Amino acid sequence: HHPLRFHRMKKSPFFFLAFAGLITGAGALALPASAADYQPDLLVGETRESLKGNDRYLSGNQKIKIESNGSAKFFVRVENDGDLTDQVRLRGRKGNRHFDVDYFDESNGDANITAQLIRGQFVTGDLANGESLFIRGEVDFKPKEHRGKGKGQGRGKGGKRRHFKVSGASANDPAARDIVRAFVATGKGKKPKKDKPGKKS
Repeated sequence: HHPLRFHRMKKSPFFFLAFAGLITGAGALALPASAADYQPDLLVGETRESLKGNDRYLSGNQKIKIESNGSAKFFVRVENDGDLTDQVRLRGRKGNRHFDVDYFDESNGDANITAQLIRGQFVTGDLANGESLFIRGEVDFKPKEHRGKGKGQGRGKGGKRRHFKVSGASANDPAARDIVRAFVATGKGKKPKKDKPGKKS
């Protein structure tokens, strides 16, 4: 009888993958999904042609400011930047005592999706890589007699304003997210104080 001998094996990448149990029964590699598999991309603008936020995820610059004395519209493009087909779950901010807001799905005959969006229950259909759809927000400033009680957001002298945030998360990977904001202001808000001559800032 010969003593048991251990033969040195070549440490190839294939060997380590097999050792880690990453080979399926069919012999194909079952590697973890990459971060680029799922990634929603939200863009926002006052028109469909003028949008901010392309290929920027959770960036503070994905916002617009709209000055209005009555009503305003903003558009959110929901695009799939991931490699795999995905659905996007959306949530939109509701109005307050100064502003009404309605959200519409332009990909589905302008269906009113306000209630679903505010509850975070609106989910898009399947979007392949590069496919997108538009959500439209319509904001109306409430006349004084139609306002309820409560504090408004960021109330300046003679003016009212509110951020309308829309967020989107991958249905397959909720950690893959994006956010845009439309800042709507009406009337005259507070202006920054000017430094007096000779006063150091």
